[in-house]
Amino acid sequence: MTRRSNSRANAARYRNLSETGAGTTQEQQHAASALAEELAQQARNRAALVATGQNLDVLKTQRDKAAGALAHAEAMLEQAKLNLSYTEIHAPIDGKVGRRSARVGAFVTTGAPLLAIVPLSNAYIVANYQENQLARMRPGDSVRIKVDSMPDVTIRGHVDSLAPATGVSFAPIAPDNATGNFTKIVQRVPVRITIDHGQQAASALSVGLSVETEVAVGKHADARIARIAGADAK
Repeated sequence: MTRRSNSRANAARYRNLSETGAGTTQEQQHAASALAEELAQQARNRAALVATGQNLDVLKTQRDKAAGALAHAEAMLEQAKLNLSYTEIHAPIDGKVGRRSARVGAFVTTGAPLLAIVPLSNAYIVANYQENQLARMRPGDSVRIKVDSMPDVTIRGHVDSLAPATGVSFAPIAPDNATGNFTKIVQRVPVRITIDHGQQAASALSVGLSVETEVAVGKHADARIARIAGADAK
């Protein structure tokens, strides 16, 4: 039984006692006053509960508004980061800058070349060997490389691959031997030589240098003039 129920029961009991003469009027008034106080407190509690609910709704609205403002601020931050990234141009590879056409203060358009980058860490050599020198040459054969600009330095490498056709086969205008006059000419086949990593001298190479290569094939080595080519050369 709740406190309010007790107050109601006491008020009814003292009222009955007062009406029958078994109780005093003072006791009946005291019980009625206690009941009125309980009812007033109940009304105040209900009002406080309603106010709390309203405050809760206001707080929820403020929370949702703050969450929306936070999401907007985060979106603005991401947009600012994206706009900032448009002011930077990143090279797709690491290497040494060669020809540079970009100048400070110049406007850049989409697709315009700004500079040339030589990825020396992936540099390779294209050596044009005669076809009669390829019988014993295989991918993986070790190669000694001498560079004219560094006469006292020997760079190590290995055969990466042999071209599937002779150099003249890739020429813009192939020779026509259908005239009936045939002169046998020894053809040259491009051999790709990869420079071994971890060599200090390899970082000093430049695209287009002339080199001499010696490929170890069994008991002998062949030496021919070749050209250094960047890793992006075809």
